[in-house]
Amino acid sequence: MKELAVQVAKDFGATYVLLDSLKKEDQKYVLDNLTCTILTMSRTGRVEILRDPKREDVNIGTNSTNMQELIFDENNCTVCGHERLLLNGPGFFTQLSYAELAYLTYGFSQKYMLSRSRKRVYKGTLPSGLQIVIRKHFFATIKEYEFRSLALTLGNLRHENVATLLGFCSEGYHRFLVYEYVCHESLTTHLSARSKELTWERRLKIALGTCKGLQYLHSNNIFGSLRPKNILLTHDFQPRLANIGLMKNPYEDLNHMSEARVLKTFEYLAPEYGETGTDSSDTDVYSFGVVLLELLTGRKTLEETRGESFLRWARPLLEEKVYMELVDPSIKDDMNLLQLVLIVRLLENCLSYDPRERCSISEVVTDLTHIVGIQDHYSPV
Repeated sequence: MKELAVQVAKDFGATYVLLDSLKKEDQKYVLDNLTCTILTMSRTGRVEILRDPKREDVNIGTNSTNMQELIFDENNCTVCGHERLLLNGPGFFTQLSYAELAYLTYGFSQKYMLSRSRKRVYKGTLPSGLQIVIRKHFFATIKEYEFRSLALTLGNLRHENVATLLGFCSEGYHRFLVYEYVCHESLTTHLSARSKELTWERRLKIALGTCKGLQYLHSNNIFGSLRPKNILLTHDFQPRLANIGLMKNPYEDLNHMSEARVLKTFEYLAPEYGETGTDSSDTDVYSFGVVLLELLTGRKTLEETRGESFLRWARPLLEEKVYMELVDPSIKDDMNLLQLVLIVRLLENCLSYDPRERCSISEVVTDLTHIVGIQDHYSPV
């Protein structure tokens, strides 16, 4: 039985194994032959860690370790010094095995987990020193050739406001995407924490970089899934879009709500999405409008919106032009009033119910570039 259990755990690629009451020699056999986390259940029913994951020696592919092939951008993060690969340098894209990913994360240990949601996300470091993010792909129905095609398409994307896909793993039923590590978490984290770092200037910088990244993705026929969680930030608040175009069912989190009871996933979806079910530039412009509104207002709880949905609360204030009631209190003394008026006009256009009346993503980039360029503090009166 112990030999069968070990073989099944290996075949399954288990990251945790829970042992019931076993003889000591059987326990030793399991510990010696598995590298994953081993748990045990006491007589009282309490689950305890018997051993943390054991790191096996794995020969990482030469493509991922050769420092001579890695050329880094000179514009490092000014706070933590984190580097990224030079976008215009030699192409870097590799295929990693499941064993290599397990090695880099110590058996997918919780210590290396960046997200504890259903979508497992881990941090790792290649022997070359390059930090990576390993994201499990959960579409069980996707065929291997479809996944490889998707990975190769995303791997060709290079833009200052798009997180670089560095590689992938497609082995058996294991599907992983390997991205560059972005050092200052997602916009969701900063909005949820009511971060004082999100000044007016930085919010405009995030908005402009986000729409530039979207414009680039659209030029490569990549659409969909824009949420604050898809906007990763450096300590310099340069945004980089990640995981865009991967969500096949945007309603999957429809009934999910965090402990803070914040904005629901469906609020980012354009009104026509329920009928068409198709991602497009128009639907992404709408999603961007919601993100832009959230940058302006700060993340609101249901208590703050009097129990209404975020957009239902915001639309009357937009129509009545009581903009100061929309603005996040933490930036009221910091913002430029002319920029505020122009931002509101832009997001209202993005949030039009009729997709034909929305501006294009190129127009959004042009308008935001102009708005960000306004330096002097004017009165809208």
